[in-house]
Amino acid sequence: MDNHTMERLGYDRLELGSERRRLLTQKVTDFIEEHLQKVEKKETACFNINDDRASGLLNFSISEEPKDIGAFYLGPGAARLEQLLISWVAGLFNFPAGFAGNLTSGGSTATVLSFLTARQSKQLKARDFERTVIYLTDALHVCAYKALNVIGLGEAILRKVPMDKKFRMVPEELRKIVKRDKEAGLLPAIVAASVGTTNFGSVDPIDEIADVAEEFNLWLHVDAAYGGFFVLVDEMKYHFKGVHRADSIIVDPHKSLFMPLGLGVVVVKDGYKLHNANILTVEASYLRDVDMFQDEKSPKNFSFELSKHFRGVRVWLPLQLYGIKPFRECLKEKVELARYFTSRLGEIPGFVVDNYPQLTVVTFHYETGNDDTNERVNQHLLERILQDGSVYISSTTIGGKFRLRICVLHFRSHKDTIDFLLSFLTKAAVSLSSGMIKKLHWRKCKV
Repeated sequence: MDNHTMERLGYDRLELGSERRRLLTQKVTDFIEEHLQKVEKKETACFNINDDRASGLLNFSISEEPKDIGAFYLGPGAARLEQLLISWVAGLFNFPAGFAGNLTSGGSTATVLSFLTARQSKQLKARDFERTVIYLTDALHVCAYKALNVIGLGEAILRKVPMDKKFRMVPEELRKIVKRDKEAGLLPAIVAASVGTTNFGSVDPIDEIADVAEEFNLWLHVDAAYGGFFVLVDEMKYHFKGVHRADSIIVDPHKSLFMPLGLGVVVVKDGYKLHNANILTVEASYLRDVDMFQDEKSPKNFSFELSKHFRGVRVWLPLQLYGIKPFRECLKEKVELARYFTSRLGEIPGFVVDNYPQLTVVTFHYETGNDDTNERVNQHLLERILQDGSVYISSTTIGGKFRLRICVLHFRSHKDTIDFLLSFLTKAAVSLSSGMIKKLHWRKCKV
């Protein structure tokens, strides 16, 4: 975030509240500045975003002095700070005026708020749930299913929209399915798309999906929990075409903004809908004082939480200390590293890349020519890598087939990390080609 943007949003005028908190913030700042002097300038762009311990120390200070900001009057400065952060996030995606949002514990809670708002906006009643239709793909994060259960839509009809070869929702297929459902007398309600799926890092064509959503009056939800902050990288902005047309979007600063765990953001385009879905509908006399400041936004009115942790400061402080440039450069590096890994892996005999990274996720496997042997060999590779402990990768399945997976997103992952993994895989390929496959097959037969 450059100085002009900081000034425009009012960061220079924000205060943390009590004198004790201001003094503590100054101490944290002094500590960070002293720490940074010990690090070479060339490292600061990517290495020290989290290594500065700024958010960690402030997390500790907040735990020592808990702050409930559910109601504006309990923490005016903190509540305003969170509104500034929500405005900043909404601005990244060019949301029009009238939006509202909330800082949550993560993408799961943010998704619950999004779907709850959609349900209320569509005026869906319990009697409608069995006829209500939700549209998604197999690549959508599992938190969407949990959110639907939480808000009572576990009995809704789930339509799996086909994906293309790049694991992206096909808008024309969506249109056909929705049209058929309407003709059958069902209630098409929500379409959930992704900017950065967990399995593949794939990005759905949001603008085209938005066309279908508008045509059939669907609530368009965008899960950008992982991929959202790649919007900061100029060469990645094309992935976000049409995102401003979404009814709701979620992003996780604790993922692609490298912040501490426990930070999610939900933004709803028509902010009054988020407010209406969460406002108290019964009078509670013991909360009379809470709404003294009617012209100010209380976070509790945009969430099901009444008591609310002061989460915003964990994002605010690093942005204050460094601005947005280091975060942007770090994201650019991760994109380049994923592409570098993909290119180099193709040079190692036996290995096959299953998807070119749209963001920073790459799935791959060692190909033996036999599906059963493939699974045993690749599981063995995963076990060896994890036992070594120098790098971490995970596994998944594509079409029921076992695959290896990396997601280059940790702030300490650099070229040497990728080179180590490539070296490990190169040595593994030599071992496999020299007879290990036969040994694994023999062990399986013996068992």
